[in-house]
Amino acid sequence: MAPDGSIQPLHQARQTIETIKNRWSAQGKRVLLLAQKPLESTTSDPIAQPREYENEILGRATSGLILIGLVGIFDPPRDEIPEVVNILHGAGVRVFMLTGDFKITAAAIARQCGIITSHQVDHVSHLGSRSVLEKDTTGHESEVVDRAMVMSGADLEDLDNEQWSTLCRYREIVFARTTPEHKLRIVKELQSRKLTVG
Repeated sequence: MAPDGSIQPLHQARQTIETIKNRWSAQGKRVLLLAQKPLESTTSDPIAQPREYENEILGRATSGLILIGLVGIFDPPRDEIPEVVNILHGAGVRVFMLTGDFKITAAAIARQCGIITSHQVDHVSHLGSRSVLEKDTTGHESEVVDRAMVMSGADLEDLDNEQWSTLCRYREIVFARTTPEHKLRIVKELQSRKLTVG
């Protein structure tokens, strides 16, 4: 919907919308898209058939929506979180973040909290490369990879056992767009490698 209330094809503003969404996400904002779809009539009665009415509305909401705008919600971490994370790091505890947020937002919030401190943030494709594993001064692979990884729940579904072993050695990990099933798998994969999870 244009400022004058007229309806225009989305492709005319798509890049602008994507740019705004990415800029806000990189600032740690949660971005909501607002849309509407006028309905002339429904076949179900909202009072007599509430379940059928809800299913009908949800079914109609899968197409033909009119983009009204974007809202960026800023919910900053509590003031003490960066200090707590710093203390945990000082005690040798690795702090991983699991969230339903998108990767860009999750990475920004993780940086604000001190969970990601590395300038080197690897892509999931690095898990297939043994070169990512660091060597210590004696030439042996170090126990922890002193780099960061940000990955989505969908990325987790295709990891094999060796890739999980590599991932679990990263010092800083942010898991974004995770479901409860992903979270359970993450905990089990860490525990299966003799890591204590709290």
